[in-house]
Parts: sequence; structure tokens; C-alpha cells
Amino acid sequence: MQTTYLLTAVALLSLPSAVSADEFTFDGTLSYDRFLDGRPGVEDGGFRVQLGVEGFVALGQTRLTFDVEGYKAEYLDEGFVDGVLTLSGEGPFRWKFGLMREEWGQPDATRLGMLVSPNLVFGPSPDIDPVAQPGAMLSFDLSDTVVLDVTALTGLRTSPLLAFDQRGGFGFPLEREIEDGDLGEGALALRLSGTSTALDWSVHAFKGLSRTPTFVQRGPTEVDAVHDEITQIGFELEAAPGDWRIWSEGFWRIDGRNRLGETVDFGHLTLGAEYQFFAAFGGAADILLGAELRRDTRGEKADQPFQNGIAVGLKILQNSFQGWELDYAYLYDFDSEGDGHSLRVSKQISESPALDWEISWTRLNAGEPGTVLDAFEQDSRISTSIKWKY
Repeated sequence: MQTTYLLTAVALLSLPSAVSADEFTFDGTLSYDRFLDGRPGVEDGGFRVQLGVEGFVALGQTRLTFDVEGYKAEYLDEGFVDGVLTLSGEGPFRWKFGLMREEWGQPDATRLGMLVSPNLVFGPSPDIDPVAQPGAMLSFDLSDTVVLDVTALTGLRTSPLLAFDQRGGFGFPLEREIEDGDLGEGALALRLSGTSTALDWSVHAFKGLSRTPTFVQRGPTEVDAVHDEITQIGFELEAAPGDWRIWSEGFWRIDGRNRLGETVDFGHLTLGAEYQFFAAFGGAADILLGAELRRDTRGEKADQPFQNGIAVGLKILQNSFQGWELDYAYLYDFDSEGDGHSLRVSKQISESPALDWEISWTRLNAGEPGTVLDAFEQDSRISTSIKWKY
């Protein structure tokens, strides 16, 4: 926590320079959440606020970048503040060090970007960005289209996890376990990526303490969030032929873990496609239809729902000034037969400052007894939000 306070103080001291010399952006969200399924002893909703500030300061050939976000909800025991603070520059190669929140992959509606500790798990989780990790990254241009990234991470930084009296999560207490390995709490990662008019691709290798925990059910009313030292190799592919967008990403992990706490090597694979109808309905709207299939070799022992399942989605964007946008996603777990729905409608209110209004609804249904979805219970939430950025 002292690191967080220090980060916030340094970032705030940097703001005057950012305003006068470079870039300075505020953003935030004010929401009211209502949970529709009652739980004994648990609040059924309240206000939630997220505030952020980001920018950079040019220091000669070096850039100081900051991105601080704070999050608090009435129905949560504690708030959370996290921030990026990095120094970066260019020479024979690009370099960066500090607190980094790097993502590998494209964070789409139903896809989770991979942090520098790559992890493709998807499931109900806190509405908080990945936690910035202390480390350094070097990037080498091997050609005009191929880049090698070398990343080294030091001590693990974590966020609060949703516990029994914090809605939207597991529904019972959580404990965190950190299983240090040969690299302690550190990690090393290599990522080779390339781009062309036909295909974007990358491969990666990761060794060290996973930044994202595996959720282990110790009993009917207890879950541990376990960080293990892992070895992982993986890939990403994406192409956009015509009005299609097609992607695949996956990994093989050594010394992973399943939801029962058993050490296991496992793999994960995602295949997805999206078709875009531009200027539909006489030019009034754009329509995007997509589907994504997921396979996890742990089967019903996967630590989050929908790892063996399908997601289908629809997005409609109205082509008018300050038009509206609709997003819907349906998720189905093949093992448990549990499912989830997510619906969001948003509309721009103003451009400068950027101001959007949004209403959303999510619902989870646990499937057959004895599966990982039981940990999330049946839960529904409806929210209305005002988002701003200037």
C-alpha cells in the first residue's frame, strides 16, 4: 500500500508539467448498481465510482508516463488505487521501466487481454483493470514488421479480491496464496510479434510467478487465490479478410493448477470470428456479429466458468451524431450447462468533454451441482452509469 501512495504522490506532482507541456486527461465513471438476487447479510447495491488521471511528460529523449485509477463501491469493504508510472525512451532499441500495465492481445468484449503474465482465463471478475507490475521491458525491431519484446518483472502486486460481502464475485471468503519458485516473485517473458496486410501474429514464452491467480475450491465455502510459478508458451493470430475478423489465441502451461488445487499441465485455445455489416438499414447503423469458442484441457476442473464453452455477441452502432450503441453477449459452459448474459446500451451526450450515458444488465446462472460455476452462485445486476473524459 505504501508503494501505491508513493506512486499517487509522484504522479500528482507531475501534473503541472503535464498540463503545460504535454498531455493530461481525466476520466471517470459514476454508477448505480442494483443486484436482483438477494443474499442473506449482503447489501443489494449502491453507488460505485471510478476516477482516473493519465498523461506524460517529455524529459529530453525520455518520457515519464503516468496512469492512476481509483475504484470504490458502497457495497465493497475497501476501495482500490492502482497506477502506472514508467520512464521510457528510444535508441538502438525501445526501453521502459517502472510500474507497467502491459497487455498482450486485443481486449475485446468477451476476450481478456493477456498481462505480461499471459493468462487467457475469462469469467466473472472485479471490474478493475489489471494491476500494474514493477519491471522493465526492452523492445528490438528485428525488421520493419517483426518486434522482439523482453520483459523482466520483480515483486508481485495484487488487488483486493471480492469476498463474501462484496457482490459480483464468489459469494464466500477468499484467501490468497503466493507460491514462490526459483525466481521468487519475479518472472521473465519473451514475445515475438509481427504484422502484415494479411495477418498479425505473436508467440510468447513466460517463466515465473503468474500475475493472475488460479482459483482453488478448498471446500464448499472456501476459495483460495493461488499464484504459482509457471512455465508457459503461447500464440496469437488475427486476420481481417474483407468484412471478416478472425482470431485464435492459446497457450500450454506447465506446473499449472486446477480448481481442486491439483498441479497439472494444461492447455487453452480460443477460436473466434466476427462479421461486420457496414451501413446497414440504408446507412443508419453498423452491425457486428461474432462468436468465440473456448477449450481448456482441464475440462470441468477449470478454475473459472466458460473456459469450455461458447460466446456469441451482437453489436449495433447507430451512424448519427451522438448516436447510440448496443452490445449483447451470451455465454454458455458446456460442462456445467451454466450460462451468462450481458447487455449494454450507451449513448454519447457530448463530445467535449466526452460524456456518455450507459445502462447495463448482467446475469449468471450456475449449472449442474459440483462445478466451478457454483462458486459464483446465481446473480444478476443492473447498472446505470455516467462516464466522462476530458
